[in-house]
Amino acid sequence: MYRLLLLALLGGCSMWMPAFEEPPTVWVAREFTGGRQCSDEVYTPPDIRALLAAAGVRVFEVWVEPMAVIAACGAPSYAAIHYARIAEADLERARQLGFEKSDPPNKTPQTE
Repeated sequence: MYRLLLLALLGGCSMWMPAFEEPPTVWVAREFTGGRQCSDEVYTPPDIRALLAAAGVRVFEVWVEPMAVIAACGAPSYAAIHYARIAEADLERARQLGFEKSDPPNKTPQTE
């Protein structure tokens, strides 16, 4: 009996909680390259969620799409397009960081 009462109370609580409504969103993208093959230079790509959030951009999803790099000394050791789904109202802030409005990323699972 107590379990049924507790379940009814807990289940009813969700009726009074406001639902989270996501604002309209857009995808933005920016290419990052770095490092240098045949050198000790180490490149760590930025955490774009943190980068955008520090500028006041609301980030809902991120995705990294690796790009091929040529195997040659002096060529970049890292290249990727970094995508973020952000609040449409924050698009101008993202543009100030070098991001551009983009189509959604291709999230097809990659196989080797």
